[in-house]
Amino acid sequence: MAASWVSGGCGESSPPPSSSAPAAARSAATTSIAAGTADACALLTAAKIAEVVGNPVKPGQPNAGPEVCKWRTEQSSETDVLLTVRLKDSLREKVLCGDVRKAAAAGSGTGGIGEAARWVFSRTGTLFNSGELEVCDAKGYVNVSLNGQLDEATLKAAAMKLAREVLSRL
Repeated sequence: MAASWVSGGCGESSPPPSSSAPAAARSAATTSIAAGTADACALLTAAKIAEVVGNPVKPGQPNAGPEVCKWRTEQSSETDVLLTVRLKDSLREKVLCGDVRKAAAAGSGTGGIGEAARWVFSRTGTLFNSGELEVCDAKGYVNVSLNGQLDEATLKAAAMKLAREVLSRL
């Protein structure tokens, strides 16, 4: 069973990460922002993800470049996280936010985060659920994908918390 959730449109430029981010994360994220790409692994910690999803995760590893980071788990039943960040005005952000805005214009969804957002949930059998939250904001495009045994409501709440954390650090 799949459900979608969408809202609003995309936005503008971004300030550096907040001073509440660890110094190394602020430095790496600031350097990446200045270069025009985000360092996704510097935007969330394994501890923050574990707090939000309720299970430990391994440290984040870049996945297909610095803008994508994967936090894996030891157990297949636990929830892992994949984060993709595309900064405002990058070619990929324009295309991805365009798709999210089109879905919003089609009227499928409600507000709650960013200027445009889409939630997609899927269930594979009885053991595996997958949720994907795409958010367009004044700072860019953020995609949080979670996979594990958590139910849809729990996955969606976790994705929204993590996306808000990422957006606060861009």
